[in-house]
Amino acid sequence: MLDIVKLFKYSLLLMPMGSVLFGADFHGNHTHYQGAVAVALHGRVDALLIGGDLAPKSERGHLDIDEQARFLSNDLPLLLQPLENRIPVYLIMGNDDCKTNLHMLQGKWWHEIHSRRLALSDDLDVVGYSRVPITPFCNKDWEAFDLTNDTGWEQAYPSRQQTYRLSGYISTARGWKECQISPEAWINDSIQADLNTEVFQKHPHKTIYLMHGPAVGVHDVATVGRVGSFALRDFIYHAKPRVVLSGHIHETVWLTGSYRQFENNTVCLTPGNDWTKPHTHLILIDPQQPKKAQRITL
Repeated sequence: MLDIVKLFKYSLLLMPMGSVLFGADFHGNHTHYQGAVAVALHGRVDALLIGGDLAPKSERGHLDIDEQARFLSNDLPLLLQPLENRIPVYLIMGNDDCKTNLHMLQGKWWHEIHSRRLALSDDLDVVGYSRVPITPFCNKDWEAFDLTNDTGWEQAYPSRQQTYRLSGYISTARGWKECQISPEAWINDSIQADLNTEVFQKHPHKTIYLMHGPAVGVHDVATVGRVGSFALRDFIYHAKPRVVLSGHIHETVWLTGSYRQFENNTVCLTPGNDWTKPHTHLILIDPQQPKKAQRITL
């Protein structure tokens, strides 16, 4: 349960109207959801953004399709219900969310925004993106090659590809199905290709990008090294978006001490939230002054 003293403190933060609250990587942890909802209600925020890895997994990383489906259909609506008709919620799945359950997030009062652009206000949009570069892990639902065209990463990207695991499983209504990502899939399908579409390229200066995974060199330090997206780093460099939010790497803030990074006039933020720990980490953002974003620990 939340420490009421902390909650009272955060309710008095002088955040301007139009501020948003960002969280990620709750992995079905009810306490983390409750903390985010409480801060959203008691603070002066206009929206709650949740950056993926919504549903439960075991501490060993096992994903249960049916367990996640039950959480998304039963638990999540109850956890978010206090915000209904009061504060809009924008969310995406993450790489540990079973894609076959995506329909359970759609057609609700909240907004599922993977590869979708919606208006937060008259002068501010939000776009979401769930996919991450191919990992060494088994679940391939939300994984893709990073680059279609080489953009100056001649040494770093081939080295990263050595860690790719192309065989694995995708979730289906009948359970897990073996899959094999084609080594040539990058020709027509990549994160870079997605980010080059209009939904991402439109009005970057007036857009918050809600990404599950980070860019390479930006909040991507994991215990195994840097794991961020080269395509997203190029996008930040060329498009110069206002704000990029990411999760995915739970330990990055603990390892680096940084939740806020500035890249080519873009403000990049991550909560560094670990669902296995009792504390919830969130980010409060004034979109007009994102450099002053604050990390909250409950």
